[in-house]
Amino acid sequence: MTKIQIITEFDALRLYDDMWDETYNLVSLGNLTFQPSRIVKELDPIAYRVGFHEWCESVMEDDILVDGITYEEDQTEIVFTPEFGQDTNVVPFTKKD
Repeated sequence: MTKIQIITEFDALRLYDDMWDETYNLVSLGNLTFQPSRIVKELDPIAYRVGFHEWCESVMEDDILVDGITYEEDQTEIVFTPEFGQDTNVVPFTKKD
């Protein structure tokens, strides 16, 4: 049975920001320096949230679910939505008490 990790949205946002900041260089304007995640979050919050939700779906492949986004507490099984032409995978898991 596959072990699935369920993380909070807060932790997922930190990991998503880390992904941005590790992928792209700091941006400097004069004496100011900004993290890439902060730039996207503040200048285009819609793109930031859309990207975050896409990122949440992508980490499902690593058996990571985000509470309230890709996981609801009352689920008894997780059904991964298949890409076009693929079979559906059903991964059962047991809830933590």
